Order: sequence, then structure tokens, then C-alpha cells
Amino acid sequence: MKNFKLKPAIYSLLFLFSAATVSSCGHNDDDVEVVPAKNEITITAPQDGGIVNAGQSVAITGSIVGEKEIHGYKISVRQKSDNTELFTKSVHDHAAKLDINQIWTLDTVARHKELELEILATLDHDGKTLSKKITLHALPAGVHNVGTITITSPTNMQMVSSNQTLKINATITGLANIHGYTLYIRNKDTGAELLKKEVHDHAKLITISETWTAPVVTAHTNLELEIVAALDHDGGTISKKVDFHAMP
Repeated sequence: MKNFKLKPAIYSLLFLFSAATVSSCGHNDDDVEVVPAKNEITITAPQDGGIVNAGQSVAITGSIVGEKEIHGYKISVRQKSDNTELFTKSVHDHAAKLDINQIWTLDTVARHKELELEILATLDHDGKTLSKKITLHALPAGVHNVGTITITSPTNMQMVSSNQTLKINATITGLANIHGYTLYIRNKDTGAELLKKEVHDHAKLITISETWTAPVVTAHTNLELEIVAALDHDGGTISKKVDFHAMP
């Protein structure tokens, strides 16, 4: 008799379990709206630290994703030195995701200028915004790179003795990759070349650490170290010299 009374309860539980299973299996994950965990701006072009030339058309692309509807955005390009604006563009689209696809043409540039590109998104009508910035380097038309050479050894007017080992330490930095360098040591009194070494490293930062043995001299001799770095494949170079002396 007890078993008979339990059967309806068991059947009820099985029915409820089956109904829940069918409901779960019938649920379509594609219908679930995925809400971003945060507001985010992504800039895909130009690259942070990139080089742009005068007259060049620059594609500005990316996206803005919001927790809620984005209320438009503004693109600004300005000089870092004085905040002079070179380009602005406001877009008043409204969506949870906005794709950025704009074109900006750089005007005349006489010398290297550091620029800042900013995308400012409006998140609501209460003044809440989100910003992302990258750095760009503007160069004259046809100029592909600029760089600097710093020589820390030998120091200017340093003295070395005959057969002394001299340390040659320096760094070369470029906005883009440096395309190798050449070391020269010359006798300034005679013009004779005492050292020529070519190195074909490619990097934005090149560290030079070399040694050179001073020749035997019988009198005070004026020497010169020169480093010549290749900025590009079009023949652009920079150089730096240091004078030093050899004694018997």
C-alpha cells in the first residue's frame, strides 16, 4: 500500500525534471546578448609611435564598444608641443559598438614634430566620456626616419697611450629602425684611417660596445672617432664625432 502511494509523487518529480531538461535544451545561446564588461576604445591604425609624412593620407580605424549605447565620438590630432589642432572630426552615431573609419591628410611639415591622436567617446548625455591617445611622428615628405647618436666613450679630448685598449660605447636611436652603422677612427694629423668597422644591425635602439687598441705613437697624435648610422635604404645618414688624443 505504501509503494502504491509513492508512485504518483515519483511520477510528478520525473515530469518536472523532464520539463526542465527540455526547456534547457531548447534554449539558444545565439539569442543571448553579450554585454561588454567595460567601455573600450581600440585603435587599429595608425600604429602608436608611427611615422606620417607631409601630404600623406592617413587611415584612422578602430572601434568603440560600450556597456550601453555610445553617443558618438570625436577624433583630434594635435601637436604635442603647443596643443595646436591639426585635424578634428566629430561623429554623432549612436550604437553599443561604433566602428571608426576616417581619413586625415597631413599638411606641410618642415621638420620632425611629435603629434598626439586622441579619440574621445561620449558615453551618455551627462558628460561622461572615454578617451584613448597614441603618439605619431610627423616628418617632411620623403623623410623616413630621424635619429640620434650618443657617444659615452671615449670622451671628448680623452687621452690614450700607445697600445692602450680603448672602450667605444655609444647608442643610436631612431623613430624607425636604424639600418646599421660604421665606426671610423682616423689620424687627424695625417688623415690615415686606423679603423673601419661596418655593422648591419637593424633596430630602433642599437647599443655599441667595442674595444680598439691604440697604435704605437712617438709623439702627441690627434685622433677622431666617427659613427655613421644609416637611417633608411635611400642613403639617409646621421653621424657623430669625438676628438681624442694618443700619447707615447
